[in-house]
Amino acid sequence: MTALRGVHGGLQVLNRFREILYGGLIGLVAAAIDIAMHARMAGHGLVEEFLQPQPAMTFYRMLYFVFGTGFGWILWQRNGKERAFRDQLGQFRDLIDLFDGHATVIYTNAQMLLMRSADPPPEDAVKRVRELYDHMQKIRVMTSELSELADM
Repeated sequence: MTALRGVHGGLQVLNRFREILYGGLIGLVAAAIDIAMHARMAGHGLVEEFLQPQPAMTFYRMLYFVFGTGFGWILWQRNGKERAFRDQLGQFRDLIDLFDGHATVIYTNAQMLLMRSADPPPEDAVKRVRELYDHMQKIRVMTSELSELADM
């Protein structure tokens, strides 16, 4: 169970910083393309070019990774508000679900009290339960509308 939590936590980190990860991967792909092109132009094998690069070429290829990661970081910074909005929307959905669950219990209990035929409660209590029932019915409609808005 803890291993699953570790994997889930790792996936959350990757999902949260995916722009930076994608930028770094783009930089690595660009460096790999450069290695292949330089090996072909110099007449070397791909493995030889990869394992024994020239110092200037190593620096040049590292710049691909740095620029790709930097570009990903810039995108990550720009998407911060969207991530915060998605997090708040998830919390809002959770709150709607929690509220709707409690409202359903109250609504059902009020309905059962109103439908009870044996030993009816006093008329004042019936009036208050009917008001509670009507309010809970309105609340259930509102929570379903809020849920639909959150899913848009």
